[in-house]
Amino acid sequence: MFWFGKKDKKKFTVRNNFDGEIKSASWDQVQHYINKMIDNDQEFVTLAIDRPVSQVSFVQTTWNNMHEPVLEVGLGDGINNKIMEKKSSIDEVTRTLSEFYSTGNVLNIDSFRREIKPLPKIIGTGVLSEWEKDNFESEPCEYLVAIGGSGAAGSGSKDHFSASFPILGYVNLQTGKKSDVMSHLRFVPTEEEREKRAYFEEFDHLMVYKIKALAPKYREASEPWINNTVRMSCLYALEMLSAAVPNEYLDTLIVKYKTPVTIKTEKYGELTLDKDLHHFEGECEWLGKKAKLYLNVEREQENADKALANMDIFYQNLEDWDKRMREFAAKELTELANEWQSSDCEVDEDGNPIDFTELTEADFAGKLSIDSMAIDDEGNFTVFYFDGGLFFDHSIVVDGNLENGIDSASMQG
Repeated sequence: MFWFGKKDKKKFTVRNNFDGEIKSASWDQVQHYINKMIDNDQEFVTLAIDRPVSQVSFVQTTWNNMHEPVLEVGLGDGINNKIMEKKSSIDEVTRTLSEFYSTGNVLNIDSFRREIKPLPKIIGTGVLSEWEKDNFESEPCEYLVAIGGSGAAGSGSKDHFSASFPILGYVNLQTGKKSDVMSHLRFVPTEEEREKRAYFEEFDHLMVYKIKALAPKYREASEPWINNTVRMSCLYALEMLSAAVPNEYLDTLIVKYKTPVTIKTEKYGELTLDKDLHHFEGECEWLGKKAKLYLNVEREQENADKALANMDIFYQNLEDWDKRMREFAAKELTELANEWQSSDCEVDEDGNPIDFTELTEADFAGKLSIDSMAIDDEGNFTVFYFDGGLFFDHSIVVDGNLENGIDSASMQG
């Protein structure tokens, strides 16, 4: 492929870790290496341009430990590079390598948010924020920590913003203390990381890192729940020292996390434990419709006997519960639904809605259709209905308890 005619043809070198490199590679040879990577998660592909014509000197793709394709671009002269990374897809990998091969450039550089820095490196700002000083100790320790499998999160206002990653446990390398409590690893991103949301890609999931971090501080004279097991098992990250560190204790936690936990039932089929959200999930028949079903359990609990028994009690009278919940929601929300519906109508010169027919409670109840239900060990339940357009595709949520009945109904989403 050419930019300025045959004399200006750019030369590329493609390489992988099993077959080596091909100089002045054709696109067919690049595509062949991509296909080999697709078939082998131990493979990578690097495409480098001999003489850069843009800020991009190479594009590389490989698999991360979650078996997701990762794209990396080298920005610089080919020697002094800044390497940026993002999670990708095979289609995007192929498009990006093709774009680079055709033009010598990658246009959507801003989508590469994570800079790959040599280790050790500072995590975020690398300091304990003022608003966290009551929550964490001041002297750091070195830890091995196993990052969990769910996503990162960011929360707080601009001046009090922090990010967190789930962790499966840790080993304190100075004291030998071990934790297998699912908690979180917190840090404060830099302003640039916050604006680009780059903190989402600071750690790879289900990998063990060696870090420098602060332990949680026991809060004297606080409510007992303040010093709960989860908070007292979290860490505040300052520095990343190394990655992909082998450790038998933490590797076992990762294997356990990755091992599915399921229960098989006659009425609801197979239910699978979501270890991050602490519920078993599956489907159930709901008066001729399919509904998502969630059995909420306690943290670390791997059975749902009580929640399942409560679901059976509810299910015996499903038709009655469904009727009561629709009627309760209609009584609580029909007036509000009419306000929403009338506000979307054209109005006459006096400001009155045109062609508006007021909904009755029966109309409201009839428009609802089941979405999902959750129930726990104590018999508390939450049922989500699709609103049938009453609130322009929000959810109608009904909460209650097997013993005490229906508590509330609200519009959410």
